[in-house]
Amino acid sequence: LSVGVMFNHIGAVWQGEDERNPLTWGQSFFPGKASTFYFPATVFFVLGGYSLSSALAARKIRGYWGFVTSRFNTLLPMYWLALVLALINLLVVCQPSQYSSNFSWQPNMLTRLLPDGSYAQCQSAPVELPYGWWLFLTLLVYFLGMQAWFFAFILAGWILYYSWFFSVYFFVLLVFMWMHNSMVSSRGKGRELLLWGLVYTFGVMLSAFALGAYFFFPPWEETFNVEEAKSLSYNFANVYALASVLFPPYWIPVVGSGVVAYFVYDWARPAQSHYRAIYAIACDLLSIFFLVFQLMMFIDIDWPYPSFTGKMYVESANEPHTWDSALDRYVWSV
Repeated sequence: LSVGVMFNHIGAVWQGEDERNPLTWGQSFFPGKASTFYFPATVFFVLGGYSLSSALAARKIRGYWGFVTSRFNTLLPMYWLALVLALINLLVVCQPSQYSSNFSWQPNMLTRLLPDGSYAQCQSAPVELPYGWWLFLTLLVYFLGMQAWFFAFILAGWILYYSWFFSVYFFVLLVFMWMHNSMVSSRGKGRELLLWGLVYTFGVMLSAFALGAYFFFPPWEETFNVEEAKSLSYNFANVYALASVLFPPYWIPVVGSGVVAYFVYDWARPAQSHYRAIYAIACDLLSIFFLVFQLMMFIDIDWPYPSFTGKMYVESANEPHTWDSALDRYVWSV
C-alpha cells in the first residue's frame, strides 16, 4: 500500500502519448506512469479503524479524554515538526515580494502577475488576503489540523497539502470512542457483526454516491479566461470534488468498516481455527491481487478506468494535459 501511494505521486520522464509534458527529470529506467487511483488511501483508513480497535483488544473505552489525549500525544509532536519544516520551506520560496493576493481555482498567469511585471511564486487562498493574514491563518489552520475542512482550507495555503490525511485522522480520533464502544456489546456475535458490516457498507456506498453527484454537474473544463478561472460557479464541480474527498466525515464509514473487520477477526480467530490454512491462502491471494492491481495501473495508463472518464493525456497543439479528465478519474477511483 505504501508503494501504491508512492506510485500515486511519481512517474517517469513522461506520461501518456505526449512527451512534451514531463513529470520528472533526469535518468529514466522505465517509462511508467503515476497513478490517479485512490485505492491505497482508502485502505489506509480501513486499516486505521482496524488498528485502533486492535490496540484496545475489543475492550470498552472508559475515559474519552484519556483515550483522545494519549493518541494525540503520539501524533502531534511529529506532525508539528513536519509543519515547522514546511514553514521554513514556505518562508524561503514564498516571501512577501513573491506573493499574489489574487486567487483562481485554475492556474492562470494573470492572477500571478505582480506590479513589477514578474510572476508570483505563491498565491492567496480562496479567501483573498494580504500576505501577513494569509500566512497567519495558514499556520493556524494547519496547527489545529483543520486543513481538510472546507470552511478552513479556503483560508489557508497548501503549505503541507498531503497532511489532509492527518486532518481526517484527527477527526476520526475524536469520534472513535463511540464507534468502537458501540461494537463491544456485539463482540463474538456473528449475526450482529454481520449487521454492523452491512450498516457501514451502506454508509460507504452512500458517501460514494454523494461524491458521485460530481458527474451530474456541468462538466468542469480548463479555461484561459481569468474571470472564469476565478469563478466558483464555473469551477463548482472541481470545488465540490475537492471538498467532498477531503471532508473528514466522508471517511467515517470507511474507518468503521475497519472497526468491523477487527471484531470479525476477533470472532473468527483464523490463527486458531481449523481452517487456518484456508485463511492463510486467502490472505496470500489478496496480497498478490493488490500487487498485480497496482502494477497494472503503473504499466497501463488507462487501466482500470471506464471510458467515460476520458483519457488522462491527449495530444493537442497548445496543451497536452486534459485536467478535467484527470479529475474524472480521481473522483471515479474514490
